[in-house]
Amino acid sequence: MGVAVNDFDWPPVPYAEYLQKELDGQTRYAYLNPGLDRRYDPVVVGGNAMYPVIQPGDVVLVDTGSTRPEDGRVVAVRVMGGRTLIGYWHPRDGNPVLQQERTDAVIDLAQYPTWSIYGIITKVIGRDIQPRPASPDVALEAEEARMDVTPGQAQWIIERLLADRRISATDVNQYLAGMQGEIRDIERRLAELRGIAGNAPAASPAAHAVAPAKTPKRRAGGKKGHPRGIAGTLAVLLRSIPAAEHAAIAAIRANNGIKAAINAARRTAKT
Repeated sequence: MGVAVNDFDWPPVPYAEYLQKELDGQTRYAYLNPGLDRRYDPVVVGGNAMYPVIQPGDVVLVDTGSTRPEDGRVVAVRVMGGRTLIGYWHPRDGNPVLQQERTDAVIDLAQYPTWSIYGIITKVIGRDIQPRPASPDVALEAEEARMDVTPGQAQWIIERLLADRRISATDVNQYLAGMQGEIRDIERRLAELRGIAGNAPAASPAAHAVAPAKTPKRRAGGKKGHPRGIAGTLAVLLRSIPAAEHAAIAAIRANNGIKAAINAARRTAKT
């Protein structure tokens, strides 16, 4: 398997002068330990096989004394022709392979007549940090712009999300339940403010929390329907249609009222 660029650019002699030049030019580091143990070899990466874990231009430290890597360690392997490959080491029953990060490519080392482990890559010791370009009007865009959609568009979006299995009916019901909770919180706060202003006696949050349950339910006005009224009719219809359609019916009820939701549920049940 040939590649256009080697994983490593191996420096010429004299090595120390070359490495000092690379460190000064690429990482802005002016310090190089002259007594660095040659077992730990700083190497400049030239390829992108391990991107983004290891990036082109990175200076990595290779432990050349470790030639029996554990499964999953990042290693440098020299193959015939002077090329050097890097990747995750996997023994695979005596037939070692290298798995690379960027494409998940698996390189079978058995295809090379000769190869040897140069060492384990232990860490990245140098990498440039590029400045982040600032938007000229960044101060004017402190908040992300909101997306305005019509109720019909919102219903269509929910239906597509359900069909694509990006969300479930349970997710939609949880959001709707959260909306009711937010309404109750706002009502409690309004009651507290009215009590403070003296316009109405302050009520406890618990009283407002249960107040909707005490409101008498409207019957269907003598029309044929469920004994519990129009809400019961909708509940019965919902049990007769797939659960995936419940979110769309709930959206219709929120936007157009319960009667429109019942009509939509009946049409769905007939299809």
